[in-house]
Amino acid sequence: LISGQALEHVEYPWVIFEEFYRVMKKGALCCIIAPSSGPEHRYPIDCWRFYGDGMRALCKHANLTCIECHTDSEQDDLDEESRVWKDTILIAKK
Repeated sequence: LISGQALEHVEYPWVIFEEFYRVMKKGALCCIIAPSSGPEHRYPIDCWRFYGDGMRALCKHANLTCIECHTDSEQDDLDEESRVWKDTILIAKK
């Protein structure tokens, strides 16, 4: 399961994590990428920014096992427009 740059637009991300768990097969992996920073950008809403602790808490809530989680706070190889988001990347397992 892959989700990129969408979670910040969900009003109740814990419900989405429950749905991730429901649709994933046992042993399946998910990769979730969401910003920890950046300007407001409504499409149609912009509710959240995510750090590692928040992603791990969402995993715990949904009974997913966090394999890896980090925030790209220092990405010198990205262009200025991309660098502002400081994405948090989560790999989790059911």
